[in-house]
Amino acid sequence: GKETVLDGLLGLTVAAFDTKMTNARITDPVVPGLQALAGELHVKGIEFGAQGHITDNWEIVAGYTYLDPTSKGLAAPGVKGPSPNTAHNQANLWTTYDFDNGFKVGAGLNYIGERNAGIDNASVPGSIITAHAPGYTTLDAMIGYQVNDHFSLQLNGYNLTDKYYFATTYFTRHGENHAVPGPGRTVTLTASLGL
Repeated sequence: GKETVLDGLLGLTVAAFDTKMTNARITDPVVPGLQALAGELHVKGIEFGAQGHITDNWEIVAGYTYLDPTSKGLAAPGVKGPSPNTAHNQANLWTTYDFDNGFKVGAGLNYIGERNAGIDNASVPGSIITAHAPGYTTLDAMIGYQVNDHFSLQLNGYNLTDKYYFATTYFTRHGENHAVPGPGRTVTLTASLGL
């Protein structure tokens, strides 16, 4: 559903969903070094969002998603379990303020909750062992200046607190897995020239 508030400046949304995927990639039960298209993923969830302006100069984009992911066949053929790399809770907030003198500032947070990093039932037959990647929050910000109608500058900072986190994980079978760290603090300066 969708609703507007603040005299139509700000849009609010809510959505519920139930998604199933068949033929998901799983470790081949006969040859563990190969992949097979035989798994099933099922995700139920709800999403809330807000996008628009609080005032004429103050803009906001925010969202929250809750996911309930399950899988079948990822741990072992026919075995039900959690889905890897899917956080139950995710949220984001980005807000900017446009001053009338050409300056614009913005800041935001991105939150990803704890995720299942991998599923294993080979170590202890008959049970599912799940490794986890911890949740994290990153902080981003920007400042921009419109010099004139044709030239602007913008300084962006990403992960300003230099949070160490795992962007994704890969688990193919017992004893073969790894995690990929997310980028550290990054700052970019962009100059835009329009003719």
